[in-house]
Amino acid sequence: MTPTISSTWSLLCPVDVAAAVAWLADNRPPFPEPSTPDKPQRVWNLPLAITQPIVDTVLLALRAPHVTINMATDALCLSRMLPGQNHGLHVDIQRSDSVTRVHVPLTTNPGCWMQWEVDSVLGDRVHFEVGHAYSFDTLQRHAFGNDGTTERVHLLFDVLRV
Repeated sequence: MTPTISSTWSLLCPVDVAAAVAWLADNRPPFPEPSTPDKPQRVWNLPLAITQPIVDTVLLALRAPHVTINMATDALCLSRMLPGQNHGLHVDIQRSDSVTRVHVPLTTNPGCWMQWEVDSVLGDRVHFEVGHAYSFDTLQRHAFGNDGTTERVHLLFDVLRV
């Protein structure tokens, strides 16, 4: 599978998340209370033994034969959205050496979604599935939410040129 980074989002590769999901269930990190009702809660200090295999899989997929840049990761965290939370259209600030932002769903439900605006048109809502890594351009206006009844937790990180 050769990934293609589109103008909005792309499926990068399958990822084995079983160890991360088990760790999440057994070692519930202390997610902070939401600072505002629409903001996800983030936990930053994660064990490398759990996250590194996922990161390595994603970087290998991005280093397809035609890609020759050296890459590193930054801003590795767990991002949680509670049922009923929706983060409206926004653009994220990216570092100048950013390649892409990666989302790896660890827990989700059918009511979780991502959506992008391109050329002033709001696209269809997209559901990211557990067991896959996705990239997207956070400089495109985007929104996301959880209209389901269970929480949504994604491992996310930025991929950088080095």
